[in-house]
Amino acid sequence: MRTRTLRALCLLAAVALSAGVLGATSGCAPSSQERAADDAKRLAQRARQVAAAWDGSAAAGEWRAGYHPMGDVVRLPPGGDWSEARRDDRFLLRGGLPRGGPREGRVRWADGRS
Repeated sequence: MRTRTLRALCLLAAVALSAGVLGATSGCAPSSQERAADDAKRLAQRARQVAAAWDGSAAAGEWRAGYHPMGDVVRLPPGGDWSEARRDDRFLLRGGLPRGGPREGRVRWADGRS
């Protein structure tokens, strides 16, 4: 009988100790919402640093002055295969060009250059 009482007391003490440890540590660790908020703050701060470094950099100047196509420069018609014509620099115009427009023209940029 004494063995059962001792075993029950040890089990009860272990459960109480585990509950106490879990209760104490759960308040110390940041929640997932707190971690997400901290991550968002760090990400926003890093984005501001990158943006500040980009403005006025040599890379930004080259990007603004250059031509950077995001796709093919020559667009093929649907179902078209121009591989041979592109290779030989042969293109066949099968339609008419618009008439009645000015023979000469000038393009003006926003800064006044032409």
